[in-house]
Amino acid sequence: MKKPRGFGPPAGAQANPRKLTPEDLGGALELALQYCQAGQWSQAEAILQQILQVQPGHPDALLNLGVLVCQRGDTATAVDFATRATRSDPGFVEAHYTLGRFLEAQEKLDEAAASYRQALALRPGYAEAHYNLGLVLNRQGELQQAATSHRAALALVPDFAEAHNELGIILEAQGEPAEEVACYRRALVIKPDLAEAHNNLGVLLETQGNLEEAAANCHRAIALRPDSAQFHYNLGRVLMAQQKLEMAEARYRQALSLKPDYAEAHDNLAGTLLELSRFTPALDAYRQALRLKPQAAQTHCNYALALLLTGDLEAGWAEYEWRWHQQLPADISERPVWDGSPGLGTILLYSEQGLGDTLQFIRYAPLVKAQGVRVVVACDPSLTSLLASCAGIDDVVASGSALPDFDAYVLMMSLPHRFSTRLDTIPATVSYLRAPACRLPPAQQAHLSRASGLKIGLVWSAKFRHSLDYKRYCPLAHFEPLLRTGASFFSLYRGERLADLEPYQGQIVELGSHFEDFGDTAWAIAQLDLIITVDTSVAHLAGAMGKPTWVLLPCVPDWRWLLGREDSPWYPTARLFRQPRPGEWAPVLEQVYEALKAFEP
Repeated sequence: MKKPRGFGPPAGAQANPRKLTPEDLGGALELALQYCQAGQWSQAEAILQQILQVQPGHPDALLNLGVLVCQRGDTATAVDFATRATRSDPGFVEAHYTLGRFLEAQEKLDEAAASYRQALALRPGYAEAHYNLGLVLNRQGELQQAATSHRAALALVPDFAEAHNELGIILEAQGEPAEEVACYRRALVIKPDLAEAHNNLGVLLETQGNLEEAAANCHRAIALRPDSAQFHYNLGRVLMAQQKLEMAEARYRQALSLKPDYAEAHDNLAGTLLELSRFTPALDAYRQALRLKPQAAQTHCNYALALLLTGDLEAGWAEYEWRWHQQLPADISERPVWDGSPGLGTILLYSEQGLGDTLQFIRYAPLVKAQGVRVVVACDPSLTSLLASCAGIDDVVASGSALPDFDAYVLMMSLPHRFSTRLDTIPATVSYLRAPACRLPPAQQAHLSRASGLKIGLVWSAKFRHSLDYKRYCPLAHFEPLLRTGASFFSLYRGERLADLEPYQGQIVELGSHFEDFGDTAWAIAQLDLIITVDTSVAHLAGAMGKPTWVLLPCVPDWRWLLGREDSPWYPTARLFRQPRPGEWAPVLEQVYEALKAFEP
């Protein structure tokens, strides 16, 4: 904070015991400032009060008294003193600026902004006022104006490290990560001990996948500010991304020791404990987070998935309804939500999440149809040809296209809740999807028709759409013993890892890149005897078609595969193979190899 006018003379003078006269005011103010400089607040305050007895409107005395009482936490009185200073001397720039700081501390953001603007009207080259105005505008959500204020501060003082840091924060919100990184790095060149810039850079680098440098910056921030709960929390997030689970847990617990009511830290601690297979403490941590922030929709959803994973479907579905707090398209959200009542005309089943989720929960369409309604499904364009022939569906439209008229809608993943689904009431029809006509090129059709022996489809990786997809990647090297069994193998994979197939060109026929949509994938699956896949949409498609499907799962899988089972109540033809410990795929493929020797289609 820029010190009010008059701050700064060296300490060392002694108090003047005699009564002040108007001629003494200049020296008395100087003496009071010396006491302030020396940290002798009571002596300084006594002299400033004496000045006001002689001259009640003395602007410097009023402002400095405001600073003193603000240091004691009395911002209301501080605002009163600073306001009186501005009225006594309307041209007192520092008084307007300092009043803005006091008002900002009281969360009176509009008034604070007005004070900063008044200071800038009096002194346009006041860099600190531009900077603080930018802080207030950012908090008000006026990002563009905030960025303009910080850039104005930097034009006046290019080495203003804090302004570089704050501009970086705004650029993050505006989706400009490259310039954001440059701002943080520039701030740290100017001021290497700026803890906030280290922290902010660490958080940004984590989102970009640069985990080593992210961790280094977070550690540096903590070294500078070890009492910051947020800094420990952010390092915990980086460590979690690095799969250093025990270390992440320790950081979240340190954050909570500094700030016990840190709801987000309880939430992330719960996620870490879940990955450590400590399910009961994880559920307790989620509950604590929700006690602190009962309206935290994302925490409710995280808690829901943990409940579903542990088999408490009834409670899990109810908690998962909190995802209704997300933003839905206007042409959906403006219509009524279907509550399960029969005979309501046309019901739209809206697919709001992943492809696998749609394939899993489209099984509920016949149950909706049985309520005496017309059923329309809105789904990803890659699924429309496949779902067109699904029982219970009258019409299918691609998400994003014009919707036909409907009377009510329901999000597809709310259907289990609508039908009160428990583990023993899951609608598990062996085959509820079938393949449409083939559209694959003749060469790929020939590969399938001419193959000898057991025909096996493979998927070894997900398509890296969210942060946990690393758990769904099993390098093809682990499949090599299977490739020597004499079976014919076909890749059903579409995604960024097609290059993984290059060493296996003579052993695995690549089909996935020729699929135009999931109808083509379904046709290929229908020609095969067995599907071996990590947890991807192909697992759901093969299971929905009633094809023997072996699913390779991480130690702590997605909720729908539950815990400790070799079978799936969702897919009767599925068999589950689980990692014994996080990241260990070799034992999984050893089990698959032994099972394959005994498999009969």
